[in-house]
Amino acid sequence: MDPITEFAKMFKTRENTSAIGPQIGEVIESPPNIKITILNGSVLLDKENSIFSAHILSGYQRNITIPKTNSEGETSSTSVGNHGSHNHDVTQIGLTGNLSFNDTLEKGDKVIVLPSSSHQLYYIMDKAVVF
Repeated sequence: MDPITEFAKMFKTRENTSAIGPQIGEVIESPPNIKITILNGSVLLDKENSIFSAHILSGYQRNITIPKTNSEGETSSTSVGNHGSHNHDVTQIGLTGNLSFNDTLEKGDKVIVLPSSSHQLYYIMDKAVVF
């Protein structure tokens, strides 16, 4: 092989490999000792090498405000204990507070996994829906 071709091959072997984009992983063990496989099981992720989006884990909280608004109407007639049948007028509805989510990743769930540039840390972005 001529020296120029050999030199070109040396450069070719030093090229950076193309970055792997988002992957679909599968949860094989639920939190708190979560384990996720990607790349057909060739890579095993756990909480030590993963960063999770908060909304996919149990205990995630969001603030919620449903503005108060005037309303007209009444509840259905019902019997409560010894109070007999009665109705309540509804004059205003609204809500302010925290909404807490208790669902989490479960064994068999598919997840969207994004590797860092070093492939030493993986971002677990969301549950995936595969049709």
